[in-house]
Amino acid sequence: MNYISSPESVQNKVSRLLLIGGAAASILLYLGVAYLIFRKHPKTANAKSALEAFRNPQWETVIRRDFKNESVDLDGKRFWDCTFNHVTVAFHGTGPVEFMGACNFAPNMILSTDCPAAMEYAKLIEIFSSIPNTRVQHVGVDKDGKPLPRTFQIKEVTRPSPDSPGSRKGD
Repeated sequence: MNYISSPESVQNKVSRLLLIGGAAASILLYLGVAYLIFRKHPKTANAKSALEAFRNPQWETVIRRDFKNESVDLDGKRFWDCTFNHVTVAFHGTGPVEFMGACNFAPNMILSTDCPAAMEYAKLIEIFSSIPNTRVQHVGVDKDGKPLPRTFQIKEVTRPSPDSPGSRKGD
């Protein structure tokens, strides 16, 4: 009887294939874990782009507009000499806002936000402001925790009545 034999047994071939396959699967697993650890997380990337929007704003300028009984988005806008009367001003946390010139604000306003960081800060203001005999100050700080100077000033603007000596009649 004649037998045909191969140089290696089938068992050795199978064990070698399993060893190589296991090594390849192990390498792929390690690469996958490294990717999950070192990839840029979307939240981090979004936070960096949001910070960039505040550091280098791309302003949309709104000039001499009267807002009345409406919702006004604030993010990324610079308002010059505008009037806000019975409005909801909405801050989404996607960019800074500036009020320039002689902007006028009616006493009835709603400040709204859907920005989680702004909501949390507002909650802290409400909590600490409700403590009896406590004065709460709102202070912006730099990266080292040093207070930043205020960049705005609130002035009460009084307009002369038509009968006051400083007003001009007949113009």
